[in-house]
Amino acid sequence: MRRTISPCLPKRQLTELWNQLTGGVFIFMFAVSSVGLMVGGVGVMNIMLVVSDGADTGDRRAQGDRRAQARHPAAIHAGKLITLTGIGGIIGIMAGAW
Repeated sequence: MRRTISPCLPKRQLTELWNQLTGGVFIFMFAVSSVGLMVGGVGVMNIMLVVSDGADTGDRRAQGDRRAQARHPAAIHAGKLITLTGIGGIIGIMAGAW
């Protein structure tokens, strides 16, 4: 006589549980990869902005501006970026604490 072992959960419930688990993992991985892509995009954007600021400073110097006058727009731009980054960090900390 052959004995069969009955599972703890019926096949239908086990399938539903598996679908819920894989769906949750998919959503989590999608969120993590989205954040990673945004951070990478912001990093590339900042590098491009710094390079263009250097070229702008060189152009201003070539037109006869003094060193301080040539660097002033780049310094203001850097201040704006630091302010926006700080505000974004504070919003992120508040969202994480909530």
